[in-house]
Amino acid sequence: LNGKKEVIVARMKEEIFRANTAIEKALEDNNNVALVSSGDPQIYGMAGLVFDIIAKKKIDLEVEVIPGVTAALAAAAKLGSPLSLDFVVISLSDLLIPADEILKKVTKASEGDFTIVFYNLINKKLLLQSMEIVSKHRKPDTPVGIVKSAYRDEEKVIITTLSSWKEHLEEI
Repeated sequence: LNGKKEVIVARMKEEIFRANTAIEKALEDNNNVALVSSGDPQIYGMAGLVFDIIAKKKIDLEVEVIPGVTAALAAAAKLGSPLSLDFVVISLSDLLIPADEILKKVTKASEGDFTIVFYNLINKKLLLQSMEIVSKHRKPDTPVGIVKSAYRDEEKVIITTLSSWKEHLEEI
């Protein structure tokens, strides 16, 4: 940014505020607005929320989505190539979706023998429950990759197994 642009900063859990603010700013005098976030805005990102708000409010606004690299793909690159076949991505955030619904998805993914990527590890209890479900359907020596903050200074990459992943719970 060149210092002449308005920058509005918001914290996590302020996504609705961010989306509404971006839409309002875009409608003011036909402004060009960039709504920036990490990863890919279409995967657990801001794009869906922006389009939902525009549709609900029946706003005529042109939106351009610029894809990014989602954390699942960045993490996979750090682990080798674990997502080269079928895989499932499941958010473990129970802020908008009830935990029992999330656990049903984990069960179905585990039964389907997919590689599973867990996102948004906000609730460690939900992670423990999810991994317990996975362990009912997979062998103890199944590889488990744990990646935190891929490609950032505080990056952490751990390769372990389903039987020993809990040893790293404090690092997650």
